[in-house]
Amino acid sequence: MKRTLTLRTGLSYSIGSTVYRKDEPKPVEDDQMLYRLIHTGMFEESPPLCYYYIRRKKNLPCGAQRLSHIDGKFLMISDSHPQKITRYQWSKLDSSGQFEIVPPCEVMDILVNEGRNDFSLLIIRDMGAGDVIIATDAVYNLRQRYPNAKITYATSERYVCLIKNLEFIDNVVSIGEFDPAEYDISVNLCGWSEQYPLCAKVHRSDLFGQAFSDNFNWGEHKVFLKLEQEDEEWFEGLNKIHNTESKPVIAVQPYGSSGHRSLDPLAVNQVIDWLISQGFFVIVYGQSQWPNLFHDRPNMLCLWEALSITQVVTIIAHSSLLICPDSSGYHIAAAFDTPSIVVFTTIHEGVRVSYYPRCYPLRATELNCSPCWDRPCGAPSSSNCVKNITGKRLIQKCEEVISQDFPYITHPDYNPPEWN
Repeated sequence: MKRTLTLRTGLSYSIGSTVYRKDEPKPVEDDQMLYRLIHTGMFEESPPLCYYYIRRKKNLPCGAQRLSHIDGKFLMISDSHPQKITRYQWSKLDSSGQFEIVPPCEVMDILVNEGRNDFSLLIIRDMGAGDVIIATDAVYNLRQRYPNAKITYATSERYVCLIKNLEFIDNVVSIGEFDPAEYDISVNLCGWSEQYPLCAKVHRSDLFGQAFSDNFNWGEHKVFLKLEQEDEEWFEGLNKIHNTESKPVIAVQPYGSSGHRSLDPLAVNQVIDWLISQGFFVIVYGQSQWPNLFHDRPNMLCLWEALSITQVVTIIAHSSLLICPDSSGYHIAAAFDTPSIVVFTTIHEGVRVSYYPRCYPLRATELNCSPCWDRPCGAPSSSNCVKNITGKRLIQKCEEVISQDFPYITHPDYNPPEWN
């Protein structure tokens, strides 16, 4: 499904080498660019993926129903029953001060009160694998609140395999295979958390909950994944061939999505040697954009470029411990209650691991600039902070959690500093 943007406000708008002119639709291939542009309120997307539910403010001195005119279209918006409109239509109406957005949970409660318990709900979340997993937290809680709703989860094609077999989701589809207009309720989480600056320091699960209700009713915080039988069999065969002594497996992911989130290869090699000396079998995995700096040795298997995302999930699910940077890995681990040691640098661990009681964060706390919340680094090396996580520190953390048999812990609340 080709997605296009049409400039509706102003005569032209330039971004990079692309120029948008009024009423001239142009396709947008890059989702990051798409969300950046539509958040300006100047563009209309086709087909629209983001809808708002609005009503007329009750304290206004006007009738219960009234027509509103938007670009040649008339909408009848009352002060009681919410009207579903596109993001662009809302950007046109918002300036009038006559309307307010109704949270999706309130709309769903209205449908339930009208006897429509089986309403259709579409939830859209793309971008990173970690965010796709984190969003299952809110979806699960929605299922508890609306047990008869028909819930569809839409994500990019590469992530459908992650969540397609979760029992509390009725259907999982790729973005481009659906029309949000056909659902009673559609909530687009893409761009929802990104509209907050990182220094807002709110856990991503809570941000997703806020997309449905200002005071989202959390039963419990938990993320979900489920293993495929073929991947289970794949891991069983892999382990049988390489881990002949059936030693407990520890998974190591050296690299993250960027350099300043990736571990120092020297430190990783040191901790691998220590883990092997302690009787563990180590599986190291990575992707093609990163160099493989981890030499083969007994009781270690290095899998580089050869894994599907579901195979990575299976390795983590069957591991006694995961060691990784701030990445999707520890969200996968949390879904299977796999303990994880996670290295944080620019992001404070307090807003990432709050709901993961077997996640043990490690951060370069001796740096006065940490956390900097992914602000541009003025240091000579962009990996300056992660270099402070040495092999010695990683080994000390491993010794600590292993000696205590991977305890369940309570993470303290994070109190953010004041930012100017």
